[in-house]
Amino acid sequence: MTAKTLSAARWSGFDPFAPAAQTGLFALYCLGFFLPRLAFTTTLKQDDAVRHFEAQVLSWRYASNDPALYTWMLRGVQELVGVGLHSSMLVNYALMTGAFWALLMSARMVLAEPRWAALAAWSLVLLPPVMLGHFALAHTTQVLCAGALALLAVLRLARHGRPRDHILLGAAIGLGLLSKYNFGLFVAAAALAALATPALRRRLASPWAAAIPIVALLVAGPALLVLAETFGQIGSTLGQLRHETAGPLMDRMSGLKSAAASVIAYSWPLLLVLLAAAPALWYRRRTAYESAEGLASPELARLLDHYLVAALAVVALTVLISGIPQFHERYMQPLLFALPLVAAVHIARVGAGPRAWQRYRAGLIAAIVGVAAVRLLELSPFCPQACRDLIPYDALAERLRAEGFAQGAIVTGSPVAAGNLRVQFPDSAVFVARTPEALQPAGRAPPCLVIWDAVEWNPPVAADRALGAVGLDPAAAAGRIETIETTWAWHFFTWSWPPGFAERTYRWQYVLLEDRACFPADAGPAP
Repeated sequence: MTAKTLSAARWSGFDPFAPAAQTGLFALYCLGFFLPRLAFTTTLKQDDAVRHFEAQVLSWRYASNDPALYTWMLRGVQELVGVGLHSSMLVNYALMTGAFWALLMSARMVLAEPRWAALAAWSLVLLPPVMLGHFALAHTTQVLCAGALALLAVLRLARHGRPRDHILLGAAIGLGLLSKYNFGLFVAAAALAALATPALRRRLASPWAAAIPIVALLVAGPALLVLAETFGQIGSTLGQLRHETAGPLMDRMSGLKSAAASVIAYSWPLLLVLLAAAPALWYRRRTAYESAEGLASPELARLLDHYLVAALAVVALTVLISGIPQFHERYMQPLLFALPLVAAVHIARVGAGPRAWQRYRAGLIAAIVGVAAVRLLELSPFCPQACRDLIPYDALAERLRAEGFAQGAIVTGSPVAAGNLRVQFPDSAVFVARTPEALQPAGRAPPCLVIWDAVEWNPPVAADRALGAVGLDPAAAAGRIETIETTWAWHFFTWSWPPGFAERTYRWQYVLLEDRACFPADAGPAP
C-alpha cells in the first residue's frame, strides 16, 4: 500500500494497521490453511489424535502427563461443533490468532510506528511452532498464546502498575502453567528481567505484587499438585536422557551445545529476513533507547532486551542444573516467542527507514508463500514422506461399517488410532488397552470392536495387548480375526524422470464381538 492510498484509507476512517484489521487479516491467513486441510483429509496427526482420545473424559491428569487445559478447551469446542479434525484446528487457530493479537498489542506499546508493530506481530509466521502448528502441534501452540498474553501483562504492569495489572499478570501466569509445564522458564526469565528494570522493580515493590503469585496459584494450583505427584517420574525421565558413559560434565557440555543449536534452529528464518531487510543491524551502532524515534516507550524497550538476555541465561542454567544433554528446539517456545518484537526494537534503534520496512514486508510475504507451499504440499499428490501420518481412517471406517459395526465400544492399542477412530465413530466409546480406570470413557454397550494395526508396530504384541484387554485368549480368537487393507490416497514422489509414484497400503486386523460388551460389568481394560 502506497503512502497516498494509506492516507486516503485513513482519511476515510479505515486504518489498515489497527489491531482489529490486522488480527482479522491474520485470521484469514489461518483460514487459508484451515479449509484446504479439511478438504483433503480428516486424519488427525499424533498430538491432535491423543487429545481427541483424552477429551472423552475430564480430568486434572491424563496419561500423557500434559496439562489439562488444552484438552478441556477441545472438549468444549467439540460440544459446540462436534468431534473431528475441525474442532482441534479451531482451537489451534484461535490460539494462534490470540497470540498474534497479544504480540501486536505489546508491539504497539513499545514501537512508535503502527506499521512496524504490525510487522513484528506478523513475524510469528517465521517461528517454527507457527510454521508447523497448522497441522501438527497442540500444547506448543497453546503455550505460544499463553506466553504472548503474559508478556503483554508484564508490559502493562511495567507501564501502569494498576492493581488489575498485577491480577491479570497472575492469571496469565496461571494459564501458562496450565498450558505447558515448561512455561516456568518464561516465569523465571520474566522475573530476572524485572529485577534488572527499574520501572518494573518499583511495581513489584507494591503490596499488590503479592496478588501475582496468589492469583497464579488459584488458577494453576490443582495442576501443580498433580505435577508434584509425578516428580519421581520426571526424575526418572531426566535420568534416561543422560548419557551414563559420558559423565555429568560431558552431558552438560553437550546440553549447552544442543541449546545453542536450538536457539539457531528457532530463530534462523527471522534472522534471514532481518539480514535482508535491515543489514544495518549487523554493523551500525545503536542509538540510546531515549534517542530512538521509532520507540514509543524506551523503558519497555529496555525491558524486552533484558528479557531476551534473561531467557538465554535461563536456558543455560536449566542445562547446567538438570544435566540434560539434549535441549530441544520446542523447549524454546515459552522463551523466544518475543524475538520478533526484540528485533523490531533494535531496528528502531539503528534508525532503519522506509526501505527497511518495505524489504521486511517483502521478506515476510515470501516466507508466508513458502510456508503455504510446504503446508499444502503435504496434502498434494506430491506428498513428501511426512504424509505417512495421513492414514485414510475414513476408508477403514467405511469397511468396518460394511462389516456390521456402526456404534458401540472400540478397543485398540494406540492413542493415535484411538483418536482417529473416535473421529470416525463419534458416538462410540474408544478405549486404549491399559488405560487407567479414571480415564476411561462412559459407554460399554455391545457390540465391541477390538482392532489393531498389523504393519507399523509389532503386530503379534499389538494383537495380544488389544485382545487381552477384553479378556480374549489370542490363540483361541485366531479364527475370528478379520483383516482389512486400505490403500493410501497420497503417493510418495520419487526423484526420477518421468516422475513416478509408489502406492502404500495399510493393514488392520480386528475382532467384532456383536453380542457382548468389551468389558464385563463395570470392569475396565485389563492392566
